[in-house]
Formats: sequence, C-alpha cells, structure tokens
Amino acid sequence: MNVKQFEKIHNKMFQSIKMQYSAMPDTMQNIWNTLQNMVYYHNPALLDTLFNDLVHLYRLQCAITNEKDFQEFVQWLKGISSKILIEKAQEYATKDRLHNFRLASEKLNVEMDLICLFFMIKHIASIDDIVSHRIQMDDALIMEKFVDAINYCILLKAIYKDMEVKNA
Repeated sequence: MNVKQFEKIHNKMFQSIKMQYSAMPDTMQNIWNTLQNMVYYHNPALLDTLFNDLVHLYRLQCAITNEKDFQEFVQWLKGISSKILIEKAQEYATKDRLHNFRLASEKLNVEMDLICLFFMIKHIASIDDIVSHRIQMDDALIMEKFVDAINYCILLKAIYKDMEVKNA
C-alpha cells in the first residue's frame, strides 16, 4: 500500500467511524495525567508514555485494528511528522532547532521542557475537545492537532537530550 492509497483509506475511515471508541476518553485522561506529571516533576521518562498514548488515540480514531495496517499507519504518520518538522524549522528555528525554546526559557526564566510542554498543551486541549465531542473539526485539522502534539513530543525529546549533554 502506498501513501496515497493509505490516505484514501484513512479519509474513508475517518468519515465512517469517527469517534466511536469507548477507549478514547480513558486514553485522553491518561494523556492529561502524564502531562501533569511531566509539568510537576520534569520527568522525561514519561515522554514515551505520552507519545504512545497520542499514537494510540489517533489509531483508535482512524479505526486501525490490525497490525499490518498499524505499521503502515505509523510509517505514514512519521512521514507527515517529519515533513511538518522540516517546514516549521524554516519558520521558527535558526541553525539551532531549539532556538525559540531557549529564548522563551531565558526570557521567562522557565525550564525549556516546560516551555515545550506549555506549547504542546494547546494541541492536547484541542484533541480533548475532539475526543469529548465538544467541537467538530474536519479530518485535516484533526490530523494536524495529533501530528503537532506528536511533534512536540519529538521536540521535547530533543530538549531532554540537549539538557543531558549540557549537564554531562
């Protein structure tokens, strides 16, 4: 299955099965709990849990049930994520991909990981609204919210790696 075929199937699944899984609210609550713990305890070990919960929630939303489709979905999601990270770097970064996080951290006297988490939270709030049926969004905007949240996980991982190098 190529990316175009997957996108076509993905769009059909969104239209026919959107928001029908009872596991979504529980997964959303797990995401909020993980974020809260990350903010209060600066715990980078929770990042993988957050990332996996976001992918799981998006998977539920797309009604992907078998392993083969899931692996194709993950590859497709990685491609979209990478493309957006590259595009956004041109808009937000200098030679230092973490420039805006460093600047905000310095100006606000707040750790970089918290700055990143706070930026991420607006996307998580939108995802919560989607899962809770408080707002309706078209499929492209839903995908954007999930991919943005996933990309903030990637940026947060880069921040933690940067902090490790500086503290070594």
